[in-house]
Amino acid sequence: MRGIFVNLTLKCLRPINPDYPKELLTLGDHLRSVRLDRGLPQAQVAKLLKVTSVTVTAWEFNRHEPPMRLAKRIVAFLGYLPDQGYGFSLGGQEINRTVICAHRMKNECKICKRTLINA
Repeated sequence: MRGIFVNLTLKCLRPINPDYPKELLTLGDHLRSVRLDRGLPQAQVAKLLKVTSVTVTAWEFNRHEPPMRLAKRIVAFLGYLPDQGYGFSLGGQEINRTVICAHRMKNECKICKRTLINA
């Protein structure tokens, strides 16, 4: 008796990774979501942002907020400026496009105005 081989591909939605934040409410949630989307370990993100992996963990679990001086690196890593209409906090300062104009962000964080407009 000969075996029959069938080329079969099953397709279904991937289960949601339980490590993903349920909602993107804080900057830590955004960092964790982007990191997981890119498949990066915290140590690699820490190296990119020039901080320790313990610091990245603290941000992702919302134990601490990143300081304002890291805004440029964080926005560059994310690829966008998080804005859900309610803002987010960075270094204890509320950041919201409707509250802080591109000029102020450009001067305080040295972020290119084009980056803010395209975000």
